[in-house]
Amino acid sequence: MDRPRQPRLRARYWAEAVVRLELRAAHEEFCARRQDAVLRIVLRGRRQGVFRSDVDLEGVALRLTAFTDGVAVQVRTGAPRMTVSVLRELLIDFVRRALVAQPEMRKAAAVGYSRS
Repeated sequence: MDRPRQPRLRARYWAEAVVRLELRAAHEEFCARRQDAVLRIVLRGRRQGVFRSDVDLEGVALRLTAFTDGVAVQVRTGAPRMTVSVLRELLIDFVRRALVAQPEMRKAAAVGYSRS
């Protein structure tokens, strides 16, 4: 199975940033942009009533990006129990537990969302 280039490049860049100090600032900026992207997605989901309104947005963005980095390293290094399918299941479970609003919360949010 051919895997997308982006995760491979990101892993290679991460490894280089560990040993080359001149790359760390750019790597930190990349991580901050990823967390900001996750934050925007969560905010949109909150406005649409799909995601809960009581979560720490920055905390979720930090945990989700750290989680994806960790499992991606395991997939890329061939950890026997960490496949792309397992990664996907873990991410879906994380999002459901950390973000997804319960049905009654969705109904209430939809009423408020349709009026604004």
